Amino acid sequence: MEVDKQNIEVSIAPESFTPDEMRVLSVFFTNTDRSVFFAKNTIPAEVVAALSSRYSRSEKSVRRIFLDEFYNNEEFSSVIGDTNVSENSLNDSLQTKKAQQFFEKWLSLYGDDSIAEMGGVNVFCEDISNIASNYLESFELGSFLEKSSRYVSFSAKDNKDRYGYIVPEEIRGSEYGNEFENIVSEMFELYSELQGPYLDYIKRLYPKEEGETDRSFHNSRSAKRFDDLRDLLPFATKTNVAIHLNGRLLEDIISKGIDHPLSEVRQLCNDLLVESGEIVGSFTKRVTSPRGNEASHYYGQIYRFSLDNSIPIIGKDAVVSSSEDTSARVVVSDVELVAYTDDELLVLASILYDRSDSDLSFTDYRNYLAGLSYDDIGVLYEKVLKLRDDSGSEREKVKSKKLPNAFKLGSYTFEVVSRGGDYRDLFRHRVVVHQRPKFSTKLGYSVDDDLTFSPYMERIADLFSRVDKFYRSLPKEVLPYSEYLIPYAFHQRYLMSMSAWEAYHLIELRTGPQGRKHYREIAQKMSDILKELHPRIFSGLQTDYDSYALSRRNSELRIENKQSKIDP
Repeated sequence: MEVDKQNIEVSIAPESFTPDEMRVLSVFFTNTDRSVFFAKNTIPAEVVAALSSRYSRSEKSVRRIFLDEFYNNEEFSSVIGDTNVSENSLNDSLQTKKAQQFFEKWLSLYGDDSIAEMGGVNVFCEDISNIASNYLESFELGSFLEKSSRYVSFSAKDNKDRYGYIVPEEIRGSEYGNEFENIVSEMFELYSELQGPYLDYIKRLYPKEEGETDRSFHNSRSAKRFDDLRDLLPFATKTNVAIHLNGRLLEDIISKGIDHPLSEVRQLCNDLLVESGEIVGSFTKRVTSPRGNEASHYYGQIYRFSLDNSIPIIGKDAVVSSSEDTSARVVVSDVELVAYTDDELLVLASILYDRSDSDLSFTDYRNYLAGLSYDDIGVLYEKVLKLRDDSGSEREKVKSKKLPNAFKLGSYTFEVVSRGGDYRDLFRHRVVVHQRPKFSTKLGYSVDDDLTFSPYMERIADLFSRVDKFYRSLPKEVLPYSEYLIPYAFHQRYLMSMSAWEAYHLIELRTGPQGRKHYREIAQKMSDILKELHPRIFSGLQTDYDSYALSRRNSELRIENKQSKIDP
């Protein structure tokens, strides 16, 4: 697909700024009026990191946060120096043009991709759907921070009195556009309406305990409120994403998305292409070259391959048939190990092989271990895993101690059926390989037990029943774009493939007390399967099986204690 940069339309940001604010912002960001923009090198890397962290827990746009909370802050002023300096003088001091010329010579002329990996950029994408953010975050080598659904309400409306969601152009222009908008608006209305009453309900269910402050009590119950109610939101929900990535990955994201089947992803990648030209155009110049156009067309064909060659099995996936009401909900998540490397000696042989002073081959190490007894192998694994903690291997003590790289050998592939919301959380483990079909309503839904037994469940069930009915009424040609409609509560099927190294990280992190009950159960089931399959490799896996009714209670208390030590 050939791209003409001159005729590309860019997405306009919904927020406006005063002339004075635009003057300031233009020094630090590539634009003040569009929804995709870059942080310039005039902002120190440490400040960008702090800004991105604040961004993930705020309803404000990143430029507004920058103005309100950073630009006028004395600490920031001391870091940046004279904030009245012109952009030109800042650019001159940083020799930006010379750097761009260097990159363009070596990257564009000689095609040395490794050069682009040495240049990092910070990108902010605002008001994109969860479908588009899923696309961005599928590039596992980038660093991403997304607007939190645990700490931030999604009930705000824009200046046109519309809730924050995307209607894909493919559906907006069809005969189903109005009904799509109406039913998505109903999801947001119910989500917004229940926030106050459901918070009061949660506070009655979990009254304040001894040792809790008013702040930790409110914050932990508020997080529980948002955790439970977010399952009412659809994947059309708008979000903000802060991204740090190198030039090579930026080119890859644009190249793979510029001919994507979804118009929103195509538009997003066009915006990234245009905006990158303002600051790192040498990184993305090849996207519009003949080679780049050929690559983009290839990726577009790959996206369409599975749609064009789908297996003609009718009803195979349906847990809830079209004649049944989705009130017959799926209640339990399912985790199945569908493929794995059946060699428990692989990791241990690699540990002994790595940096050894012997000239033995890897096969020699492997054969040596094969001659040992099962128990002797177990002792060797126990010794290396014991090194993580010499005093009992408690979860908190091993959390920051990563396993040797040898544990990255081999692979374990799980097929998971769980809420779409749980998929969103687990997808953040980008070292894991994720694959999934299109989101649908076919596997039913479930919500948190507290919400299930609340006085609000009847209205939720009625709404979800109508969502399911509408989804099943859509013709085949519209279904590829129907993912936006699906609420997070509906169960989805997906693959997660990981090494032992990543399994340790994922399970130990996601079974922690601050995690949501739903994905904690998934990680616990993975742990059970792996410990049974390869008990010696996973003998050091610290899985938390305890139950926590309020996942954020202890975390909020720790934050309060830390804050009291910081604030006089």
